[in-house]
Amino acid sequence: DDDLDNDGVLNKLDNCPTVPNSKQADEDKDGVGDVCDNCIIVENPNQRDTNIDGYGNFCDPDFNNDLIVNAADLSFFKTKFFSKNPDADLNGDGVVNAADLAILKRFFFKPPGPSGLVP
Repeated sequence: DDDLDNDGVLNKLDNCPTVPNSKQADEDKDGVGDVCDNCIIVENPNQRDTNIDGYGNFCDPDFNNDLIVNAADLSFFKTKFFSKNPDADLNGDGVVNAADLAILKRFFFKPPGPSGLVP
């Protein structure tokens, strides 16, 4: 089938070929349609989600999955600083460092996401 999701956009041109999205919205311009993007507002074309909670690492410093980034998440993060912990390595560069801390800071006292995969 040339249009698996029957949204009127051929699979080879569809930015989310398994979920209908005829408008092809892609807020962060990462090539992954918003309806199937695990981090709608931050470019993350590889959709890395090491804890498999539906939120991409780039927008998910909520390490304890309580839906708010807070002191508990910062405490976990501090124990992983300068390690290669895949969950705390928010930007996926192979090491937990100040760049990841900057991402955590942006989300402090906020929920993870948004994600097109989590209602």
